[in-house]
Amino acid sequence: MFTREEEHQLRESCIPSPGRVAILPDTAVTMTEAGLHLAPTSADQETGVMFNVGPALEDFPHTFVPGQRAFFGKYSGNAFEVVISGKKVKVLVVSAQDILCTMASDTVIEGVETAGKAVSA
Repeated sequence: MFTREEEHQLRESCIPSPGRVAILPDTAVTMTEAGLHLAPTSADQETGVMFNVGPALEDFPHTFVPGQRAFFGKYSGNAFEVVISGKKVKVLVVSAQDILCTMASDTVIEGVETAGKAVSA
C-alpha cells in the first residue's frame, strides 16, 4: 500500500503520546461486485493495522508493535486525515486500553476492505 518513504512519512506525521496507538482503519465494503449496495455494518472502522505505537504507561504496560492488526471499540479514538505523497490517509489514534485484541496480520475479516500490509514491522 505504501512505499518505504511513504511509511516513514506516515510514522513521522503521527507520533502517539504514551499509552496511545496510531491505526490505519479498515473500511466496510458498501457494494458487492454485482453492484448491490450493502447496509452499513458494525465492522466499519473497528479493525485496522497499527502503524505507530506510543510508549507503554506504568499502569498499563502493553506489547503492541507496528504492523499488528487490532480490533478496538466502535467509538474509540479520534480520527483525522494526513496527506502523504498527495494522498489523503485516514488515521485513528486510540488509547492502548481501547484495543480489545490483536490478530495475525493476514487475518481475513468478511465484509471489510483491509488496510493491508500498510507498514512493515
